[in-house]
Amino acid sequence: MLGKRTDGTIALWAKVAFWPYHLGLRGKLWVQRRTTTEAHFNEIANGWYLGGWPSRAGLLPPGDLAILDCTCELPFKWDLPYMVLPIWDTKAPTVAQIEEGVQWAAQQRKAGRTLFVHCAHGHGRSPVLMCAAMIFEGLAKDPRHAEALVFERRPGIHINTQQMEALTSWFQMHEARTT
Repeated sequence: MLGKRTDGTIALWAKVAFWPYHLGLRGKLWVQRRTTTEAHFNEIANGWYLGGWPSRAGLLPPGDLAILDCTCELPFKWDLPYMVLPIWDTKAPTVAQIEEGVQWAAQQRKAGRTLFVHCAHGHGRSPVLMCAAMIFEGLAKDPRHAEALVFERRPGIHINTQQMEALTSWFQMHEARTT
């Protein structure tokens, strides 16, 4: 989507074709980051971070990081373990994307890495993946419990109806497999 590759880079043709979109988006992010009091990222549980797009290294959480990127519109720049699940802003990931992200996150945590899940602001797309990963790891019992735990640490999250339906569908599949 929008020319974003699996390594997080954006193809030159996409930068040229969609430059007005990218310029507008970067401007919007620049303004929003300078007018908010919200932390760029929050530690949701020990070694589990949720936040907005890290436009520079100073916006990355500490630790031996693995990055789960839920954006289709923003590039990734660092040499770190990385997975992108390209999801449009305000849209829900598919159940398959949630499962893929959860499995990857579990592998990274098993390897001892700190996990940073992000979307543009850390409010919608990435909280869905964080909630699913927490359920998978036994840190939350169901989607609403996971959402409450995440909200406690990052009050700006807003999982919309479509996103909660996707998370619930994934949870039902997960429960059917584990019982």
